[in-house]
Amino acid sequence: MGTEKLLDKLTNLLNAKRRQQKKQLNNLKKLLEKLNKRHKEHQKLLAAKKDPEGRKRIERTLKVIYTQRKKGIKLYKDITDDLKGKNQ
Repeated sequence: MGTEKLLDKLTNLLNAKRRQQKKQLNNLKKLLEKLNKRHKEHQKLLAAKKDPEGRKRIERTLKVIYTQRKKGIKLYKDITDDLKGKNQ
């Protein structure tokens, strides 16, 4: 196989990975927006809830949502940094 063909294959693989990352980034952004909306809704529910047992359940849910958002934001930043690194 010639050098030109190898370079073409490499370019195709890199572009495929880049497309995959952009698609993942778009899906992750939508998911983070949904989690943020759900987080705000649960905060409102918590403020209105008087029952200690119900408050505890909502607080637990808020903690899970917060943790997952934090992980998602880190992954989002990692992917954007990776894409920016390829641009330069």
